[in-house]
Formats: sequence, structure tokens, C-alpha cells
Amino acid sequence: ARGLIDNEEMARHLTAKYFAKVNLMDDALGQLLAEVRKLGLDDNTLIVFTADHGNMLAERGRWFKSVMYEGSSRIPLIIKAPTRSPHAAAFNRGRVVSEVVENIDIMPTLMEVIGLPIDQQPGIQGRSLANLAAGRDPNWKNVAYAELVGPQMVRTAGYKLIKNPPRRRTEAGDYELYDMVRDPKEDHNLAADPREAAILAELKAKLEAWQQTTPPPPRIEQFTKAR
Repeated sequence: ARGLIDNEEMARHLTAKYFAKVNLMDDALGQLLAEVRKLGLDDNTLIVFTADHGNMLAERGRWFKSVMYEGSSRIPLIIKAPTRSPHAAAFNRGRVVSEVVENIDIMPTLMEVIGLPIDQQPGIQGRSLANLAAGRDPNWKNVAYAELVGPQMVRTAGYKLIKNPPRRRTEAGDYELYDMVRDPKEDHNLAADPREAAILAELKAKLEAWQQTTPPPPRIEQFTKAR
């Protein structure tokens, strides 16, 4: 089936090619940054490097994406602000941010960097990363949610809860709970561990509340007023 792999030789071959493409992208990104500097455009060019999913690379006998484990759900995110931006000092110092962030945080981040902050406007579910990058956001939400056609996930700094669709419940159970600090490879499902019952209930409630959230369509006032 697509997404499953049980041939070790094939997995090694494909993984080597995958890493080669990662190196290719590293080189291409370096060339892009160098060219932007060479053309004198780095003072007003905002650069974002990210992706919409990862790849399991044969972990758990899986390939591609479509699951909520780290190999599939964790992605790169690099942001370089224009050098003349007041946010350049925060974003361009090579700092690695370890807090949990989401793709929905990117759009409000870009809007703030270009001088049109929208965090507080109705319908905006993400939060700008500007203060987090500057080390000035002690109350960062530190949680991410995800959903595919079937599985759902809530990820905090300490734990991950996966809610499985019916077709996977015979394999992994209704829920999978992982301690992401002690078990970053997600080898030990704690969903049935009575010692983790409080965490399980808390994350179930978070996931359910997220599912029930129905924000209005975003309306970017700065743009709509200009029309």
C-alpha cells in the first residue's frame, strides 16, 4: 500500500536520495541568499523557507506523510527579515526557537514584519512569531493542532496526543499519547497508562475544543479599507 515500506534495501536507497535532495535545497537556499545580497535586495526582501509536511523515511515501516508522527508532521521553518526591518535583529541572528509553532503562525508573522500587524483581528487563528523570535513572548501558546482525512493531533512542548480514525484503531487504539521529552521517537504509547490519565484528559479536551472552534472568515482591515 502507498505509504508503507518493508524493503530495507529500498528504504536505504530512497533515504540516501532524500538526504541528497536536502543537501541540494541547502545549497540552493544559500545561492538564493547570496544572489539577493548581490543584487542589493536584502534590505527589503522577506524570505521564508518551510514545507507543508515531512517524510517518515521508513520509520515505523512508513514512507511519505499522512500520519501524525514527528517524521511526517514536523517541518522546517526559516525566516529572514529585510535588513532594514525593525525585526531584522530578532529574525536574522541565527537563533533556533524551540517552542511549538504552527503553519497558521506564518501569515500573521509576515504581516507584522511588513508593518501590518493583524494578530488581534477576527478570524486570525495564528499568532505572529515576531516577539517569540526576539525572546519577548513568555506567554507563547506552545501548542499546535493538525488534522488530515482521519487522524487528528494536538502537540504541546511536553506531549503529543493523536486521535486515530476507525481504520487505524485496531492497530494503534483510539488514542496515542507520547511524552515528547522522554520519548521523542514516539515508541511508547501512554494512552492506557493510568499515571498519564490527567494529561490524556487535558489533551482530549484541548483537541475537542479546537474542533468546535468556528472563527469568522479573516478580514484584513488595512486592505479592505484601501478598496
